[in-house]
Amino acid sequence: ILAHALLGQDRTAEAIAPLERMARRGHDAEIETLLGAALCNSAQRAAGIARLRETAARRPAYLPAFQELAGQLAKAGQFDEAVGIIEQALALAPDSIDLKFDLGKLLIQNNAPARASQILAAARDAAPGRSDIHAELGRALLLTGDYAAAADAYRHALALRPDDALARANLAACLLEMGKRDDAEAALRTIV
Repeated sequence: ILAHALLGQDRTAEAIAPLERMARRGHDAEIETLLGAALCNSAQRAAGIARLRETAARRPAYLPAFQELAGQLAKAGQFDEAVGIIEQALALAPDSIDLKFDLGKLLIQNNAPARASQILAAARDAAPGRSDIHAELGRALLLTGDYAAAADAYRHALALRPDDALARANLAACLLEMGKRDDAEAALRTIV
């Protein structure tokens, strides 16, 4: 509880000691994942990544450890390795929508929007009510130049979450690319 409170107050360095005490008591994947994240966020990235690798290697698998490890690797600019970590996690939990979403986002960051759009489309089909997946799919399609499909994805995202200003701005960008200037301006006016 103390470590959670300290992390919530952005006092990461102070949270390390209580997390280390808890980690020494036994193998609790949640505690170890929090400790790894705290170490990474307090200028001890190498130690944090090592801790996260150990936690991700244990079985049964604790999927948030994979997600945290991939996120920390991505922050360090190691996108290929981050993608590999999420792919390992997906091999263990192939139906995980969150892992597919994370993989799609990482692939976009790793300049692979075509592959990202395939994975995000599968995630969208499995969870059609998640606006974040629709918006990220729209982003991948926009980057591949499929403006009509991207606009459709953004429309679905906006139907689920009408106050998403970024999705609306990206929809406007798609409409402009498609030559629909009036519709794009209307979308931008809605944001303003």
